[in-house]
Amino acid sequence: MRHVAAFLLLVLGGNTTPSAADVEKVITSVGGEVDSEQLEALLKEVEGKDIYEVIAAGQAKLATVSVGGGASAGAAAASSGGAAAPVKEEKEEEEEADLGGGMDMFGGSMGLLFLHLMEWIALCKRELIDCPARLEPAIALAIHPNLTAASAMFEKTLADLVKGIRSCKGDVSVYISQSMQEIKTELKSTDPFIKSQAIRKLTYLNMQGYDMSWAAFHTVEVMSYERFAHKRIGYLAASQSFTQNTDVVLLCTNLFKKEFGSVNEYEVGLALNAMANICTLDLARDLLGDILNLMNSHKPYVRKKATLILYKLFLRYPQGLRLSFDRLKERMEEPDVSVVSCSVNVICELANKKPKNYVGLAPQFFRLLTTSSNNWMLIKVVKLMSSLVPEEPRLARKLLDPLATIIQNTPAKSLLYECISTVTTALLYTQKSDGTQPRNVPAIVKLCNDHLRRYIEDPDQNLRYLGLVGLSNLMHSHPHVISDHQHVILECLSVEDTTIRLRALELLVGMVNPDNASGIIEELMRHTVVADGVYRQDLMAKILLVCSVQKYQNVSDFDWYLGILVQLATVPGENAKNAAEITRQLVDLAVRVKGIRAMLVQKMIEFLLDEDAVTGPGAKTTCQVLYAAGWIIGEFILEYVEDEDDDDDDDGRLDDVMNAADHMLLPRTTSLPVAPVQAVYMQALLKLLMVMVDKADEATVDSLAQMIVERLPAFVQSEHIEVQERACGVQEIVLGLGLGLNALSADDRANRVFDSQPLRFETLFETF
Repeated sequence: MRHVAAFLLLVLGGNTTPSAADVEKVITSVGGEVDSEQLEALLKEVEGKDIYEVIAAGQAKLATVSVGGGASAGAAAASSGGAAAPVKEEKEEEEEADLGGGMDMFGGSMGLLFLHLMEWIALCKRELIDCPARLEPAIALAIHPNLTAASAMFEKTLADLVKGIRSCKGDVSVYISQSMQEIKTELKSTDPFIKSQAIRKLTYLNMQGYDMSWAAFHTVEVMSYERFAHKRIGYLAASQSFTQNTDVVLLCTNLFKKEFGSVNEYEVGLALNAMANICTLDLARDLLGDILNLMNSHKPYVRKKATLILYKLFLRYPQGLRLSFDRLKERMEEPDVSVVSCSVNVICELANKKPKNYVGLAPQFFRLLTTSSNNWMLIKVVKLMSSLVPEEPRLARKLLDPLATIIQNTPAKSLLYECISTVTTALLYTQKSDGTQPRNVPAIVKLCNDHLRRYIEDPDQNLRYLGLVGLSNLMHSHPHVISDHQHVILECLSVEDTTIRLRALELLVGMVNPDNASGIIEELMRHTVVADGVYRQDLMAKILLVCSVQKYQNVSDFDWYLGILVQLATVPGENAKNAAEITRQLVDLAVRVKGIRAMLVQKMIEFLLDEDAVTGPGAKTTCQVLYAAGWIIGEFILEYVEDEDDDDDDDGRLDDVMNAADHMLLPRTTSLPVAPVQAVYMQALLKLLMVMVDKADEATVDSLAQMIVERLPAFVQSEHIEVQERACGVQEIVLGLGLGLNALSADDRANRVFDSQPLRFETLFETF
């Protein structure tokens, strides 16, 4: 039975047709003797048979036949992990006697023993993977004859490495460091199998972020091995780890030349794939001629890979484009569709960088557009045409009909969208010299518009986003068509996907006009209240932009818009840019629109009296808007007090003035983060006092002046120079006019000499 065991071990190790010498090597490695007659009988028995089919048939037979005696004992011994020690002649004879003898290796009782032995060997093979140290070197030799016994017992495969990393309960870096040391030891081996497996494990670790540049030379060595399995590991490692600064890339030039001359097309493809990833200027320059020769190969597999790699070569060696462009054009006339598709891909990528150079190829691409049925190639052709249209506007009108035909007939959504996108680009250039449009343009615009609406209404978020992008492009040439989609676009503001909301917001900005502005802005304000973060700030920015465009042409009711601005001023946020824009627009409206000044002052006083303006969650925004409030109140307070359209009585408006001055002088004002707000308050206080002198009684005026004198010292001591200067100026003017004396101490009053004449507005005006 030792011959059967050795034979099966070789089969399980990958040697599907073991020779007599192979079997003898396994038997002698464990100290056994070879019976030439039995070995010859065994090989004759299996000659011409598929050993795996025999094993499968035997396993099925074993499931229905019970075996006792020595066979069961042998199986039990195998299951307990018995090693493949030398089989004693006496034991073999006993088992053959117990089972009835016979030399038919695949039938009768001996066949059952054969199957038990096969299961035992398979168990040994599994054990070799999980715990190789427990097995005899002979089994390792049988499974992989090229390995030495010692290396086979301790070698760790990639599967072992991954299992170890996943099952590591401690610091995984320690385990990986140990594995790195093992890999470095394995790389010193002269065995191709061991070295290639070491590079394979190292490539996996490199994908996890560990450096393998130190093994670059070993990688090149594995790339040069003869066996395809080893070669593939080396090329993968090179593609993964080599960079433009890797020194050993220079050693790959001759290696690539050798691979390009191989009769095996897959070896050529392997080299081309690797070169595309590690290509340098020197490699591109030295190997361009070889690549061009491969483009004439009789194998389409090689031609298409050689065509594709040209793009990477041109990026590193731009001069090569002139040398090989004619050969690239020839590939577009190929009978093989895959090669044509590759050439189209290369030209499409090149045209993205400089479309003007490829306008001359428009007739060939137009022919492909009208004759090809390959969707993926059509997508590339359509994209290429889209990049050529701006360079050759006459091409736009020629493309409309073919693209419309594809839009109507294709079921492929990807191709459909690319055609619509190209049509929207072409529509920008379809206008004739006399200013008219071709007759087919309205129908094509409607066709695109209908399909884009279906995209937007689709539950698939990706298609919805593409529909919004398509409408944005169509809006550039035909802005009126998107007004039909206002309701659908507004619904997109409620979806969870932020990118869709932002795209819908861009569309809404483009469709606003004086007729629909109020409705759209109100809807945007509703979303602003419930939104948060960056999206809220984007909403605010778009509202401010839409309403202020072309000197507020979209605003038909300024009273309404003032309310919008005040609401925006109270919205919490971190964006100082929006707060600055709100401030600018409030001041701008106060200067431009005289009819709203009184109401604007009233709203600014209400805003100033709002406690949340300074202490609420939106304080960072509102503090900047307080500058506009202070400036507007100071500049136009007289128009507010004298406003005859206001239903409030004069006393009520004067009370508003007193309240405004009171809030400007509150102690918390000194802690405002924006210094110009305090400075403009000082300026406004003097103007408020002027109005009160003219409109209020002396008691009220004196009360206001006394409040100013009492609270100004806090501002006089401000850390901001401008606030100090203005506060000192206001204080001296008020006291110099004999106002607010009761706020001073007796000594301070005694040191001042005042005119006893009653103060009138004219006197104060002349003083200024």
